[in-house]
Amino acid sequence: MIAIGEYTCSEGSSPGEAVLVCVEPGCGAYALRCCRKACSCKNAHLGHQLMDFDILLKDVDRPLTLPAPQALLEKRIEDTIEGLIRDLEVLRAKHREHVKEHLQRVYGGSTLRRQLAERRPLERETSTGNNFSSLLK
Repeated sequence: MIAIGEYTCSEGSSPGEAVLVCVEPGCGAYALRCCRKACSCKNAHLGHQLMDFDILLKDVDRPLTLPAPQALLEKRIEDTIEGLIRDLEVLRAKHREHVKEHLQRVYGGSTLRRQLAERRPLERETSTGNNFSSLLK
């Protein structure tokens, strides 16, 4: 970052420290001016609207904020996005639960699977080759 003292006027051979800035609409000259009486930098800004350079720098340092109508719109958009995210998280949880129930109902609901998963003794009538074949599908 440039220190305030490093901003200078447009004097070519020995520029002075910038103290003023031209804020004249339509001015095409270098805007920074020093306060030396004999400096040529003031000639380009005779009769122009000037302000203290340090005041301008303080203004530049202020955080940018949206005007009230745009700030309200931005807040509504943020709220909408947050609501959509919450809705999608609920949908994800419901989807996961549905998939879990579907897997249990279609693939994991057999008596043979439950007996094997729980390491229980097998029942003769459910321990057929056909049921083991179905278990592997």
